[in-house]
Amino acid sequence: MLDTLHAIETPEGVQINLKVAGPVSRALALIIDSLIRSMAYIAFGSALLFMGEAGWGIFSIFAFFMEWFYFVLFEVYNKGQTPGKRIMGLEVIHEDGTPIGMRGAMLRNLLRAVDFLPFGFAFGLGSCLASARFQRLGDRVAGTLVIYRMLASPSPESIPQQPPLPPPAALSLTEQRAVISFGERAQTLPGNRAEELASHLEPLTHKQGLKAVEALYGFANWLVGTRR
Repeated sequence: MLDTLHAIETPEGVQINLKVAGPVSRALALIIDSLIRSMAYIAFGSALLFMGEAGWGIFSIFAFFMEWFYFVLFEVYNKGQTPGKRIMGLEVIHEDGTPIGMRGAMLRNLLRAVDFLPFGFAFGLGSCLASARFQRLGDRVAGTLVIYRMLASPSPESIPQQPPLPPPAALSLTEQRAVISFGERAQTLPGNRAEELASHLEPLTHKQGLKAVEALYGFANWLVGTRR
């Protein structure tokens, strides 16, 4: 596996690659959310300190909602992001790429108690590492994924300027779409991922690395109609 991409296909036949978040970034997001909740407990508890048993009862209700609905409400009403996930650039979605709903958020977070067992989210970490898409038990039951925040897709005009170059062989419609998609998205890929992918097409480009990327840019410009 070259990376942690999860591919989905839209009803229009467009393939979208989602980058799945691993346990480290998810753990950091959880730590941030835990700190935020701790500060809320301290602030709310201090305000109720002098109310005696009544204050303790109100605090217990507040703590119940914080423990069971903090994650649910943020994920449903804040585009799949708790404050911690937002800071880490993560979001929760359904496996088919659709926004998470109330049912999915409830399922994945109710099972958080199981993932915590026997202590310190040991079971959750184990289930993440055992999954190719880093899904803990709650994610598997709810059919959800934690991914890096999706950015707007670049427009066809964003194909880098490169002299148009006709492909050396006839390409099928699917292959043409793949080349154009590469030209549109290659600059958004992490690290040397674009060169890595382009090098796999050496039978078409007869080049490797950056030269292969430039050749594919040329093919993409030619396929979208650029002739100069």
